[in-house]
Amino acid sequence: MPQELRQVMLNTALEDAERMRKLVQDFLTLSQLESGRVEWNAEPISLEECVELSLSHIRAHNRGQEVPVIVNQVNGETPMVEADGEWLVELLTKLLDNAIKFTPTNGRISIAVDRPNPSQLEVTITDTGRGIEPNRLETVFDRFYQEEGALRRSRGALALA
Repeated sequence: MPQELRQVMLNTALEDAERMRKLVQDFLTLSQLESGRVEWNAEPISLEECVELSLSHIRAHNRGQEVPVIVNQVNGETPMVEADGEWLVELLTKLLDNAIKFTPTNGRISIAVDRPNPSQLEVTITDTGRGIEPNRLETVFDRFYQEEGALRRSRGALALA
């Protein structure tokens, strides 16, 4: 077998193993959350730093790949929040990763913070992806739900149709 083909096969196996590791980790996290076995370590944290850490994870994970432009609209005017920083970074990273999966490479993703009232902050992640059909919005948070045609990713990956 030629060395080049061996390298391609090895890279594919490594990518598949990483994808499987993440899937197993997601199932373990879901199990922890559903069973109430999560220890929350809430402390005053910078939401801006959590967003930056999340974006750093996204950049590292997608290094060398074409991804949509991500615009960070969270600035230093954002007050400290009482939260578990590790879980918040993980949540933001998963939401951004999902936006990347369904947004074309020439699209745009934005993350912003709004303050609807003095005791509340609202983090919004928006993208120019294909969106969800209005009649499917009620089921989008059902366990293991995925929109029909979701395997046809916007980023030009191989589609299973």
